[in-house]
Amino acid sequence: MEAVVDHPDLQNVVGLSLLCRRGLVPYYESVGFDLFDPEMEIPEGGVERLVRMTYEQTD
Repeated sequence: MEAVVDHPDLQNVVGLSLLCRRGLVPYYESVGFDLFDPEMEIPEGGVERLVRMTYEQTD
């Protein structure tokens, strides 16, 4: 993880995110990642729950 976080091409990136299995959360917390809170404050006011979505290209 140090090689990724310290990579020169990523030094101007504001933040990194990843998806992992629930059992790996303690490992990623130990190297500096925080558990993502799916509720976010929105600029218009209030709090909104985020939904993870995926897209699969079809031929």
